[in-house]
Parts: sequence; C-alpha cells; structure tokens
Amino acid sequence: MEQFQIKNPVDFQNLIEIKKDELKRVIQQNIKELEENIENEFDLFEFNIFLSCIGKDKLNKATERVRELRRKVNNGEIILSKYEDMLNED
Repeated sequence: MEQFQIKNPVDFQNLIEIKKDELKRVIQQNIKELEENIENEFDLFEFNIFLSCIGKDKLNKATERVRELRRKVNNGEIILSKYEDMLNED
C-alpha cells in the first residue's frame, strides 16, 4: 500500500476517491467470483436432478419387472425353484 500525504483538502478528496475506486474493484471482483460460484452451484443442482431422474426411471423399470415376475410366478408361468436349483449347483 502506498503512502499518501494529505497536505490540503484536495489531497484528502483524492485519497477518498482512490480508496473508493479500490473498494469498488474489490467488490466487483467478489461479485464476479460469487456469480461464478452461484452458476456452478446451479449447474451441480441441475446435474443432480438429472441424475436423480435417471435413477428414478431405472428404479421404476426394475420395480415393474419385479411386479411382472411376481405375476408370472403367481400364475404358474415361471417356477422359481428351478432357477434356485441352478444357483445351488455352482
């Protein structure tokens, strides 16, 4: 930080303007960084929702397949014990 001698009211006003400009630059830089952080957070939020939707879709499909399998087992179309025996053979 440079030294600034105040010898008269004009010097004082110049110092005030210099400090004001420095503060504006710092604030503008902080605002820019904050905007970037906010944008990144929204991108991550959007990506998270996207992944959640994909997961929900796959879960719904798997649930529907289990329901269909149960229906077939209940109707005697599939005999699960046959598949259980195949697993036990290994």
